[in-house]
Amino acid sequence: MEHSMDSDRSTVYHGSTSAGGGKGPDEDEVLGVGKEEVHALLGGLPRVFALVRDEGEEEIDLCVIAVGMVLPQGGATTLSMGGHGLGRWENAHRAATRLGCECVWLGEAG
Repeated sequence: MEHSMDSDRSTVYHGSTSAGGGKGPDEDEVLGVGKEEVHALLGGLPRVFALVRDEGEEEIDLCVIAVGMVLPQGGATTLSMGGHGLGRWENAHRAATRLGCECVWLGEAG
């Protein structure tokens, strides 16, 4: 089987500019709904955290093992720093315990 880079599907552009260099949709309103309405639908914003571990034998050598977020309903997801490991957890503390890490909260609570 040959590897082909051709595709019949059209390109999907992300961000505020389109392929032609024009302005994309208003970032504060999509489908006629503003970010406040979406925030209300979510029940809050996800909280972001990092899982860190001391990898040093004699000296402290902290490494970020994964980043994650807790959804407003309580479930958590993590992504390894290499981008290959994806985890789903009951909560952030369960992820930290199972991976032998400490949970560090980043940013503010939503």
